[in-house]
Amino acid sequence: MTPFFALYGRHPPGVPRYEGGHSPIHEVDQTLQTRDEILRELKSHLSRAANQMKQYVDLKRRDVEFQVGDHVYLKLQPYRQQSVSKRASQKLASRYFGPYRVLERVGKLAYKLELPAGSKVHPVFHVSLLKQHIGDTFPVSDVLPLLSDDGEAILEPATILDTRWIRRGSRTIQESLVLWKHLPQEDATWENSVELQVRFPNLNLEDKVPFKGGSNDGTLRRSSRIPIKNRNSKEKKKNTPKFQIL
Repeated sequence: MTPFFALYGRHPPGVPRYEGGHSPIHEVDQTLQTRDEILRELKSHLSRAANQMKQYVDLKRRDVEFQVGDHVYLKLQPYRQQSVSKRASQKLASRYFGPYRVLERVGKLAYKLELPAGSKVHPVFHVSLLKQHIGDTFPVSDVLPLLSDDGEAILEPATILDTRWIRRGSRTIQESLVLWKHLPQEDATWENSVELQVRFPNLNLEDKVPFKGGSNDGTLRRSSRIPIKNRNSKEKKKNTPKFQIL
């Protein structure tokens, strides 16, 4: 359905091609010929733009096919960092789960996978989300995270590994190093402690030792916080004896 049809309930009228010299009026004849030239040029530009877009997409496109019985890794979208707060950098987003066995091919570009029992994920995925497993060894854990109705990964913190204080502008805030459930320790992330406590009120943050490592990224230790003197306070002057010159 085109936008024109959705708005007016009918298809737009076609533009008939004009053959030059059929109109006795010279101005009308020139106008119609100019219109046809503009239409031909517009169609040529649109076709060229579509071909260029196809060439750029084909440079990154993988021509991959899987057979029934193959094992593939699955990339889930969007990202685990949505669990607490949105971030501009999603450096931990490219994570593959699995491998899972291919059950059947659905169309030309999709495959149905044998997911673990209880997975609340639709088992059919586009080929761009799959990566072939090579070798005979398989990881011990193949647990998939839960997904919300919007497709976001629902993660829960397993424990707090560490805490630290960092400077954000003129403020000093506390961050906690969170180890997420069903994820390895190398995927632990630093999260704002206040936002973390609001999102997960049952999470215990009191018995963790502050991060003591120093760095040049604004990280502070508890003992390294420098007290700031009040500029408005005036030091009392000591009473000194006055001498008179004779």
